[in-house]
Amino acid sequence: MTSGAVPEPAPAPIAVAARGTPNAVFVRLSVLSSVLLVLGLTLARPDFVALAAPFTIGLFLTILRRGREAVDIDLQVDRSDVVEGHGVAATVTVRSTSDLDAVVVDVRTGPGIVLLGNAGRRAFAVAGGEEVVADLGVYAARWGRTHVGPVVVTAHGAGLAFDLPAMSRPLSRLNVLPRGDAFGSEASLPNAVTSAGTHRSWLRGDGLDLAGVRPFVFGDRLRRVDWRISSRLGSLHVVEAHTERSSEVVVLVDSGQDVGGSEGIGGATSSLDAAVRAATGITARFLARGDAVRIVDVGTRLRFLRRLAGRRDLVIAAEWLLDTRLPTAGEAWVPERVAALVPPRALVLALTPLLDERMTTLVARLRQRGQPVVVVDTLPPDAVPTELDEYERLGLRMWAMERERTAALLVESGCPVVPWHESGGLDDALRALAAASSAPRMAAR
Repeated sequence: MTSGAVPEPAPAPIAVAARGTPNAVFVRLSVLSSVLLVLGLTLARPDFVALAAPFTIGLFLTILRRGREAVDIDLQVDRSDVVEGHGVAATVTVRSTSDLDAVVVDVRTGPGIVLLGNAGRRAFAVAGGEEVVADLGVYAARWGRTHVGPVVVTAHGAGLAFDLPAMSRPLSRLNVLPRGDAFGSEASLPNAVTSAGTHRSWLRGDGLDLAGVRPFVFGDRLRRVDWRISSRLGSLHVVEAHTERSSEVVVLVDSGQDVGGSEGIGGATSSLDAAVRAATGITARFLARGDAVRIVDVGTRLRFLRRLAGRRDLVIAAEWLLDTRLPTAGEAWVPERVAALVPPRALVLALTPLLDERMTTLVARLRQRGQPVVVVDTLPPDAVPTELDEYERLGLRMWAMERERTAALLVESGCPVVPWHESGGLDDALRALAAASSAPRMAAR
């Protein structure tokens, strides 16, 4: 599927042709007119007969208007994919062969979908041979696989005295893709050794960053000759530069815990919301710069996505991230299994609330083999409760101290820990890693 693609052909509209059944209005009219007529004739009270006349006439008119109504309903959603925070054009169309005095439309939706303007339940009249189109005002508030519908329609005809059987329109599936958080890093990545890209690498060749000067050898381009240095040294010397190459990024999404409230765009954000939106934003940024991206879901189960390259693969990544909260997908994971999926020299960005000991062990294993790793803390600031008793505050303090100790050990091992909500934190960490990779190292002799 592609974003904004035309959805699969919708099922044909549901049609019902039946005679209405008497309801409570018809029963009241019948009882009231009968009682007044019996009392008027029994007691010789013409005033009772006069009172019963309009009810009796109305009763006979409703019976005359009763017929075999044919009603059909149709639910139309203009797309099957939408980015959270955007609306979707969705309508319910009601058609009837005869006049309907009231049509009640009850629309139900899945999680993450909001109907604007109380459009979930509405009533209107439908003239015979015409159709009424009701706009539902669908708003996608949170990412996930959800649906619009089912739609239940109840029709009342013949002066509201007869009801048609309730009609239900099946639901329409809708994929709400996560909206990536803004991430515009321009920092170069360490270990850029693959195809041509935008990051400075240790490989020397055609580039813009000066790497040094060396004697001329057969095969060097004449435009690389530095004539000023060559005239001073008495032999030809050429200028070398660092090439610009692309890098590979592995995004680890810790979906094992979902901490904090989740209210969609504009509301509270949970740790899983922050991780999914951060993964989308990071993937979009690096794919736009020509880097390769891999995504690994290390929640309760292990899932991984193939190597992505190019802007078009962003939709594949966004749709794949919709299943991060499915605990039955994938296999149980251990740090050794995940570490084997990470290519050598690739940059690892671990999106985690630092609540799972396995994630800490995984980061330590990656650092032991020299992998550049950045831990992005996705725990929302408002996830910690405030109204606690004395013992709960003590337990919270101990938990916070243990969490700070874990972060300090990671930093000591050379793995920066930055909060995702902190503007520029990840960019600064990437710049520090790039600077550390180009710093001189002490070699054993």
